[in-house]
Amino acid sequence: MKKNGKLLIALIFGLFAAWFYAAPYLTLQAIKSAANARDADKLSGYINFPLLRASIKEQYSALMQDSMRDKRDNPLAVLGSSLALALADKVVDTVVRPEGLARLMSGEKIHGNREGENPTTPRPQDETEITTGYAAFDQFEMRIRKKHATDKPLVLVLKRENLFFWKLAGMKLPV
Repeated sequence: MKKNGKLLIALIFGLFAAWFYAAPYLTLQAIKSAANARDADKLSGYINFPLLRASIKEQYSALMQDSMRDKRDNPLAVLGSSLALALADKVVDTVVRPEGLARLMSGEKIHGNREGENPTTPRPQDETEITTGYAAFDQFEMRIRKKHATDKPLVLVLKRENLFFWKLAGMKLPV
């Protein structure tokens, strides 16, 4: 009986460890499924919108301030950068919503299109290279870039919400 008890405990521990390790992968799959179905309500359950918006705003602000520093001799460029910085919060708040993210994650272009190009045409998946992995105990990253590209990838950052649940909480822009 003791041998069966130890075996049962080892089995339970093994299942616990496997589930613990696989949880962010399962979350990414659920996000992808919700995005492809364009189910904004389901998708919003997997995203921490305040943290995601703050992450994007912080990076955009740093980018605009660097741009302003490079162009401080040109008063019109500084004025333009200042206006862009002032509008950035409203733009991020408008775009980073469940509907907008569902469209982006399903490969749809949200910005204007080139002549003759349909803005709702999904990108071919075979042109995209995706890598995933733990960055820390409570942080998991998904890196997305075009295949054979040498530029920086777009990085989606998932943070652990509790023992087994993860949410998209940040984005590292490829700038």
